[in-house]
Amino acid sequence: MFFHLGENHYIDAKEILMIIDIKSALSSKITRDFIEKAKNSGNSVMLSSGKPKSIIVARKKISKGYVIKAYYSSISSTTLLKRSYQYDFSSFEMEVI
Repeated sequence: MFFHLGENHYIDAKEILMIIDIKSALSSKITRDFIEKAKNSGNSVMLSSGKPKSIIVARKKISKGYVIKAYYSSISSTTLLKRSYQYDFSSFEMEVI
């Protein structure tokens, strides 16, 4: 199942680790450090042409394991959360990385 992040960008719903409100994210030092690290490593994707409202953190499987990506979306975290209700995440298999 695919999850729409905005600006015609979709990812596999199984890849989503968390959806964060941008204001909340910037108020936490740990989250700000994570965001900075994602930007510096080239693992952040700006989906919003304007000011982003949320950050979707996802893990993408690659040949050597996983890479963590941060997607900046103009869609609010509340709207994205409502969209997530259509998925049955209980059937997803999770593995510790």
